[in-house]
Amino acid sequence: YSMYKAEPLVMFSPNLFGGSGDVIENKVDNSKTLETLQSMPQEMANQLAGYRAAYWGGLSAPGQVPPNAPPYVGAIICFIALIGFAVLNNQHKWWILAACLLAFMMSWGSYFEGFNTFLLNALPGYNKFRVPSMALVIPTFLLCMMAVLTLQKITASDSKTDLFKEYKKGLLFSAGLVVVLLLVYMSSDFAAGSDTELSKQVSALPAQVQDAVRNFLNALKDDRKSLFFSSLIRSLLFAGAAAVVLWLRVKNKIGNAVVFSIVGILAFADIITVDSKYLNSESYQDATDYNNQSFFTPTAADQQILQDKGYYRVFDLRQGLGTLTQGANTAYFHNSIGGYHPAKLSIYQDLIEHQLSNFPASLPLLNMLNTKYIIQADQSGKESIYPNEQNLGAAWFVNAVKFENTPQEVMNDLGNFHPKDTAIVFAADKSLVSYTPTTDSSSIQLIKNDNDVITYRYSSPVNRFAVFSEIYYKPGWKATIDGKELPIIRTNYVLRGLSLPAGQNKEIRFEFHPSSFYSGKQLSLISGILILLALAAALFMEYRNRAKAA
Repeated sequence: YSMYKAEPLVMFSPNLFGGSGDVIENKVDNSKTLETLQSMPQEMANQLAGYRAAYWGGLSAPGQVPPNAPPYVGAIICFIALIGFAVLNNQHKWWILAACLLAFMMSWGSYFEGFNTFLLNALPGYNKFRVPSMALVIPTFLLCMMAVLTLQKITASDSKTDLFKEYKKGLLFSAGLVVVLLLVYMSSDFAAGSDTELSKQVSALPAQVQDAVRNFLNALKDDRKSLFFSSLIRSLLFAGAAAVVLWLRVKNKIGNAVVFSIVGILAFADIITVDSKYLNSESYQDATDYNNQSFFTPTAADQQILQDKGYYRVFDLRQGLGTLTQGANTAYFHNSIGGYHPAKLSIYQDLIEHQLSNFPASLPLLNMLNTKYIIQADQSGKESIYPNEQNLGAAWFVNAVKFENTPQEVMNDLGNFHPKDTAIVFAADKSLVSYTPTTDSSSIQLIKNDNDVITYRYSSPVNRFAVFSEIYYKPGWKATIDGKELPIIRTNYVLRGLSLPAGQNKEIRFEFHPSSFYSGKQLSLISGILILLALAAALFMEYRNRAKAA
């Protein structure tokens, strides 16, 4: 999910690399791709239709999802920001330039691998970014700020002679950008990663098929080239209009109000005409129609499981084992042990990759995950429900605790153990574990499971070690018994464990209360109050100064 080195130029001109993964005919008039497809046999045209994407940038590699829209800042905004590097003093422009260049290099990701691998390992928090291309939010903000500072300098400057000299230098900077764009245009092959993959797929087919595919890909490249050029001309026209307005202001031909009005209207028209292509009335759906879609309608199997009002999880195999990491339909109706999330807990992902994907051998682990139902479907689509009577519920006591030193050792043990009787804990937490093996009538049960608070009740005449079928996550979670905090022990690689003292009808309370969030909330409140006080003080000082002047 990295961008080509020239791809950040889409901040100035949106469709240089196709804009989005939309089909090329929706973006190009008199499409050669469409013409080529229409000349082919219908069956072949249908097979090639999925490859006619307009986008050909760094995110076009097979298996990657192309962008829904380009990170377009605006031709006028980028142009005025470039002018600023000539007309502004050194107070802000150089650190802004440095930050923008750094963000560009970060967005290149694997196309600048050595540098970005270093950042990934050395820059705090950088490995929490989802994709390298997210770095472009930095120049998006900074270029807008630069454009504002530039307009302020041009409209407030008294020395028009010196300003005109600086403005001409800014025009040369802008001309340099145009030269770079033209070089990219002339040197690019306009081929996407999916194009290369398609060529490989047909390399062993008859020459007639290869020729047809080659003609299709050539037509697709011609359309992308046309889209690049038309997008460039569009941006140059907007930038040229802004250049004329600023030149008239520098020459004192027009006033500030005219500058702000014309530049504001042009900049708005520039951005809104691009944005409306990707977010418009067709992007929304009536709530009733949306809720009536099939994936919101429970199947007979879903309806049967929903009759159970207890707390349990479901393992949905109707679409195969891939549902462990993909899809969210199951989670709409049930607590699911699988599904997709962009921010995955790494320890649970480890469990999926090394154990759960080995179903049915992983059935003991399904038991510890409180998996009460397994849903499957045959080739005809007929669904079957398999109740898992061996599931261990929300919490249980064990009579043995095994200690291992490393995550790999714990993961290996999970392949052959009985979670009902034994728990596996890291040796580093051995001092936290205290229990007495017994066959008495100890009991533990779930009372309430909310998003941030989970409560249990237990009774035991001796100290016991309890395993809870909830994923271990250290930051923010606290466990208390009658108000006294207990350390949460990472158990069975992914679950939570507690050493519980003897007692009758004792309440266990897990609560998610991250100090970072609540401290940040307090700081935000204090900062907001200080800003309001500063604003009030500024208004008071302005009022007092005007009163004195009067």
